[in-house]
Amino acid sequence: MDKVVVFDYDGVIVDSSDLFTDFFLKGCMRIGREDLASKEVFLSLFDGNMYETMLKKGLSKEEMLKVVFTLREGLLKHQDDLKIFSGVSDAIGMLHDAEVPLFVVTSNESAVVTNFLNKKGIVGFKDVIGSDRQPSKIKVLSELKKQFNDATIWYVGDTCGDVVEGRAAGVKTAVVTWGFHDAKRLQSVDPDMMITSSEQLQKLLLN
Repeated sequence: MDKVVVFDYDGVIVDSSDLFTDFFLKGCMRIGREDLASKEVFLSLFDGNMYETMLKKGLSKEEMLKVVFTLREGLLKHQDDLKIFSGVSDAIGMLHDAEVPLFVVTSNESAVVTNFLNKKGIVGFKDVIGSDRQPSKIKVLSELKKQFNDATIWYVGDTCGDVVEGRAAGVKTAVVTWGFHDAKRLQSVDPDMMITSSEQLQKLLLN
């Protein structure tokens, strides 16, 4: 085995940025933190680990849980409105057919993501690890690196934080440009790979 590919979910597989933003802002308004209720503040959460950044911005754990609950409630309510990015399911299928071990590591909840992928017929992931199981992507990726110590681990994300956490875990980082952070912002953290299309995702990760 020479390669393992780990996918983020929101912004990489599923186009959820508008819903995610909307319900984050509503969550902040609900707890009286109007100072955080802006799109730029929302995007800045993903310059690092989402939950750590929320704590740094002064949210208590109780407030953070209320915001996360609002997010979860909104995403679940509108789950049927979410779309898979064009070509991504094909790329996942090709990697699976090539017997590349696949995982999802996400800030979303494990069961929510698993149920959505099953509904859409996207199979082949060995595990879906959400923040309910472990909020630190560094810890999850580090464990996968130990488990597959003879392979190159690639983490495919869409934010600067994904690159920061992937690098801290000692894995290769790839970022798609159709997610939460745009290409210019992503370039600032120097990922190992920039992916601009699903076709490129297939070719680069299968090589």
